[in-house]
Amino acid sequence: MAMLRRTRRAVPAIAAVLAGGALALSGAGSAQATGHTSAAMRPMDGGTCTGNWHYIGSPGNFSMYGEYAGQVQQLWDSSCNQTQAHWQWAGQFQSDHARDNPTVCVALVSPTSGKVEPYACGDINQKNVSSYGWVHDGNPDDWRAQANMWTANRNCYNDAWGTDHWYGGADWASPHDGGGC
Repeated sequence: MAMLRRTRRAVPAIAAVLAGGALALSGAGSAQATGHTSAAMRPMDGGTCTGNWHYIGSPGNFSMYGEYAGQVQQLWDSSCNQTQAHWQWAGQFQSDHARDNPTVCVALVSPTSGKVEPYACGDINQKNVSSYGWVHDGNPDDWRAQANMWTANRNCYNDAWGTDHWYGGADWASPHDGGGC
C-alpha cells in the first residue's frame, strides 16, 4: 500500500520534471540550470542580492546503482529572501556512470501549499544544478529542495529532498534520501 501511495505521488512529480526538463532543453531554463542570476531572480523590491547564502536544514542524499550519487540542499540568501535548491553530483559517481547519462532536476517545493518553483535540469556532466525561488511565495511558507533523477533510458527513477523548512522559524519535516536501480 505504501508503494502504491508513493507511485501515485511520483506520477505528478514525473510530469513536472519532464515539463521542467523540456524547458531546460529549450533554453528557457538555461539561466537557472547554470546558476547565473537572471532578471527574474533579482529581488522583487528592486534591491540587490548579496549572495549571502545560508544552508537550511539537512540535505537529501541520493544513491543509484548502490553508490552515493549526490545530494540536494536548500539555501537561503538573507539579504533578499531568495531561496535555492542546489544539487551537487558526487565526483566518483560522475566518473563511474558517465556512460549511463543520468539526469537530475531540482526545484523548491512547498509540500503544504502545493507550490513548486521552476525546475532546473542538468545531466551528469554538469557538476552543480540550481533552481531559484522566493521565500514567502507559498502559504504556509514552508519549502524543501527536491531532486528527481532518472537514467537516460528511463528505466530507473527516484527522488530525494532536504529538510522541509518553515520560514516562521522551524523545520517541519526531516530530509528524505532517495535511491534505486
